[in-house]
Amino acid sequence: MIPSLWSLCALCKSFSFAEYLQAAMYRFNLEPLLNHRRYREEVLQKELADLKKRLAVEKNKLRSLKKKMRKYLQHLQQKQKEGLFLKREELIAAMKKRKALEKLKAKGWQAHQQKQLKKERDFMDEVAGRQFHFEP
Repeated sequence: MIPSLWSLCALCKSFSFAEYLQAAMYRFNLEPLLNHRRYREEVLQKELADLKKRLAVEKNKLRSLKKKMRKYLQHLQQKQKEGLFLKREELIAAMKKRKALEKLKAKGWQAHQQKQLKKERDFMDEVAGRQFHFEP
């Protein structure tokens, strides 16, 4: 029976057969506690591995969200630039229309001034002409 146990024991392959026999005769009183602690260690290692996997998944999600956020911010900045460009174009068009009306107003004012001057000159000429004809 001992050779069959020897052949099944993977850990014992590093020991000699004599060491194995000595270990087989030794009974450790706290073996159940040791086994429990080994089991608990394995459970904790599995939990740690699961946590590492979940952390990796969350990191990937975070990277993906950051990438999406960068794209969204770039898109938003582009829209803002386009909006500013369009608003600037509207302002330029409005300024041109206003300036055209101001020029038209200035020309109208000059024409009005010229008419007034002409009326004044005509009136002065008429007054001077009447004085010239009425002098005895």
